Amino acid sequence: MEKTAYQGRATVANGKVCPHCGSTDVRKSNRRAGGLFSTTYRCRQCKRHFKVRAYWGYGIIAATALAAIIAGVSLGWFSEPDDIEQAQTVAQSAPEISPLDLAMAQKGDAGMQFKLGMQYWARLDYQKAFNWIKAAADRGHPDAIYQLGMAYLYGRGTIQNYKYAQQRFEQAAKLNNHEAQYLLGIMHRDGMGVPVSKDMAYAWLNIAASNGNEVAALERERMAVIMSPAEMTRAQEMSLQAMTGISGNGETTQPAQESVPTQP
Repeated sequence: MEKTAYQGRATVANGKVCPHCGSTDVRKSNRRAGGLFSTTYRCRQCKRHFKVRAYWGYGIIAATALAAIIAGVSLGWFSEPDDIEQAQTVAQSAPEISPLDLAMAQKGDAGMQFKLGMQYWARLDYQKAFNWIKAAADRGHPDAIYQLGMAYLYGRGTIQNYKYAQQRFEQAAKLNNHEAQYLLGIMHRDGMGVPVSKDMAYAWLNIAASNGNEVAALERERMAVIMSPAEMTRAQEMSLQAMTGISGNGETTQPAQESVPTQP
């Protein structure tokens, strides 16, 4: 009988049949609680516990998500970022570019290059934003590396390129950026710029979740439902191996190359 992966806990079965002895003489456990996604049963024959998937849990999540989306739309949370009126409002409220900041950025100050890049990003001037962010990323600025991945992911100031985005997110992930770690998990899950891999998806989501990313924790649990015990063991081992190459202090990387945009 097919089983899903709940490492270190009671076995999960697909039906109300004991996966240990095959008996159908089972009852809900009085001592062991189930959860949102499973219910714990006890076999009267072999006295062992097992869990059965509770698909209503997914319905609760879906209903909650739908309610949140409806509320968000009504409150304007999900307004189109390219809307003309919104774009004008953002551009008008963005800070002016300081001549001093510009001079420092042109001299190679990575922090100032990133600051200028984000200011242009806020003004929706993505081409100038991309140039300055890439300059800072090439000098090893951690936040710029992540933001450059976002530029490639969404095609802001450059052509959309999932492979380039994945490469930059991997750089940022190794500097312990949990957002980059989460996005790597999603890209491996969906095959965006990389082959689809449940193992790699779970591994990066696992790392992001360990760094406090709650969305990654939810996605990790969703991955666990569709993975076998062997896949879970392998993916968890990959998480441990990847953790050894992750910086915990956010130090900048060595610059890949020096690039300073011309006068914007």
